[in-house]
Amino acid sequence: MDEVWRHCSPRVVPPDLLAVVKTGRKVGLQSVFLTQEPRELSETLLAEGTEFVSFRLQGLNSLGRLADYGMPGQEQLPTLPRGQFIAWNKLSGGTVRGRLF
Repeated sequence: MDEVWRHCSPRVVPPDLLAVVKTGRKVGLQSVFLTQEPRELSETLLAEGTEFVSFRLQGLNSLGRLADYGMPGQEQLPTLPRGQFIAWNKLSGGTVRGRLF
């Protein structure tokens, strides 16, 4: 779902989306939520997430939101070169850094 903030707010998630996120744990079912402002994501969506990928991010509130969830390397996000990202798996704690061409 691109620009997820258009469909929900930090406090309100549409009931159907909430049902999919909370109970849709079937083999092969994955959700991808995209936003340029992580601070605008619902706690429910963030709590259910297992993979976080971030490109350059400079807003202090958004950086703080990732730090609240324990994402390592968030202090490097404001200076990432164009196209580079840091990915983090919340379950394993592993990180991957890469670049899109």
